[in-house]
Amino acid sequence: MADVKINIGTLDRIASQLDAIVTEFENATSNSEELEAAIANPYDRSELREKAQDFEERWDGKREKLKESLEELHKHVKGVVDGFKNWDSETALQFESNTSVQAPGSPGSAPASSPAAV
Repeated sequence: MADVKINIGTLDRIASQLDAIVTEFENATSNSEELEAAIANPYDRSELREKAQDFEERWDGKREKLKESLEELHKHVKGVVDGFKNWDSETALQFESNTSVQAPGSPGSAPASSPAAV
């Protein structure tokens, strides 16, 4: 079986970036409306604003589907990160509790009792 090496710091950054991207997608509609308002009617012509509005309307459905996929990916990456961090913390606690119990015969432990003579 091959070893799997996972850089949790990298996965944690990816999870944060995915979260930021999802937030950006959630704000995209209001941002595009601001763009349309900013375009207004240059030279008393509305074609540019209408093209921006048309693009926005066609992109809405695709953006929502992409946002849902990104949310699902974020959930999975975050699950890996959280799962590993929990495992790491629990393992560290178990390791610490196991090393605090001294093995018989180790320095500082009570001497082992000798078997009774028959």
